[in-house]
Amino acid sequence: MLSAHCVSTTSGVILDVDRAFCTLVQRNERSLIGASYKTITLPDDIAKSSKMLRSMTARGAPSTLQKRYRRPDGTVAHASLLVTMARERDRLLATVTWERCPAEDASPFGLWRAALRLQRLYETRRQEFGEELFGDHLGVILLEVYLAEAEGRIATQATISNAASVSAPMVGRWIKVLCQYGLLQADRDLTDVIHLSHAGLMKIERTLRAFDGEPAQGMITLPREM
Repeated sequence: MLSAHCVSTTSGVILDVDRAFCTLVQRNERSLIGASYKTITLPDDIAKSSKMLRSMTARGAPSTLQKRYRRPDGTVAHASLLVTMARERDRLLATVTWERCPAEDASPFGLWRAALRLQRLYETRRQEFGEELFGDHLGVILLEVYLAEAEGRIATQATISNAASVSAPMVGRWIKVLCQYGLLQADRDLTDVIHLSHAGLMKIERTLRAFDGEPAQGMITLPREM
């Protein structure tokens, strides 16, 4: 079960949202602040949402609601709301909960989000434990190539070294090993663009699904030291 929060006026104008809410409706914070709830609510659910707002204004008691949000890609998110009146009588706080959808996790967008979460985990591990205890340069390099391709960027030895905070010589050695294992594609002197192979892409995606809580087979297993 996932949860998010949204603050709005009693007329339904959105004042504040957290990152989880942005993820749920697949919109950024800037596009949500100042917008009406009607712009993100499935048309069939607008009437009951309006009724709930009128009830909250009249009684001030907490209310619950099952509703559906429409996303920019045409998909629909089903959610449960617990709405309470804030101390300021014209402010409503909605706690939104929903079930994770396996189909969304398996989509390119879901895998990209999982890759960003894994990247943040790597960065946190580095900060907390230091470079000497980090040791997962293989994962960092593969993840950076994956993110570069997902975001339309070019991955080279230099860009990977800079993004992964790993020395260029070490990146070069790992790239050659990963090419030998059939996970990356690169020219011999590493001067051209570096790509994931089909096998590398499949293994990265299975790893990301497992990181997001799904069981997976065929994950990446390579020697930890060179």
